[in-house]
Amino acid sequence: MTREEAIRKIHEDEKPMTTPEVAAALIGCRPQLIRIQAEIAPQKLGFPVVRVGNRTKIPKKTLLAFCGME
Repeated sequence: MTREEAIRKIHEDEKPMTTPEVAAALIGCRPQLIRIQAEIAPQKLGFPVVRVGNRTKIPKKTLLAFCGME
């Protein structure tokens, strides 16, 4: 996923949370790195994450603020 596709997906989707795939495209890393960091030390990510079982969700509002897009 490109950065432009991720931005479009965030703005088109009405849900308040997004996925590590979208966040990774915005930040420029691999989604698995976000998942691993969310499990091991989420406070080091710079934005909040929610872990439910093995799923990782990221609030769109704070992700955009972290990326300087809000």
